[in-house]
Amino acid sequence: MVEDRKRSYNMILTLIIILTLILAFLFQTSYAKYKKQINGHVIGDIADWNIKINNEDIRGKTNLTNAIEPTFLGDDYTKAGVIAPGTEGYFDLNIDATNADVNFTFNITASTSASSSVQDIIIDGYQIGSGARQSYTSTGITGNVVHNTAENPIRVFIRWNDSTGQSMDNQADTEVGTDDSSQALVDVHINLIQSNT
Repeated sequence: MVEDRKRSYNMILTLIIILTLILAFLFQTSYAKYKKQINGHVIGDIADWNIKINNEDIRGKTNLTNAIEPTFLGDDYTKAGVIAPGTEGYFDLNIDATNADVNFTFNITASTSASSSVQDIIIDGYQIGSGARQSYTSTGITGNVVHNTAENPIRVFIRWNDSTGQSMDNQADTEVGTDDSSQALVDVHINLIQSNT
């Protein structure tokens, strides 16, 4: 009998130990579900804002290094490549957004430079891409550029306004034309703003 009791006692003790181990395992597993910690990092690429105007990188610049060269076609009275009273020409701007990861808008304003020898230069119109020629107003030229596009051409038409009532009369026109140091200068301001569309 003692032996049977010992056996029963050992069996109960073994069952209690096994049951305790099972409960400890279950408790640890269920508790771990609520205590588990995980660390992670959010990694995002930063959009590039690398824009070129007429093949010149504008990062960190407030002025273009290269002058924007106008084109004068000439007519029956004026040789091609030169400006004279009444002549018209144009200059081209190309906004290269190949390495820009965001869309943006542009606003271009142009006016006769205060240091220009010819004060009667006017902005006579503009054309964006292959669109129609439009009249230039004091608000300037506005448009949109889609990211990662290389060709965004803008043509700006200029003219030496020789009509009556301009700041330069015929004598002033002649003086400018005979002075080899004379320059016709136009200031161009280009403002680029990231767009949300």
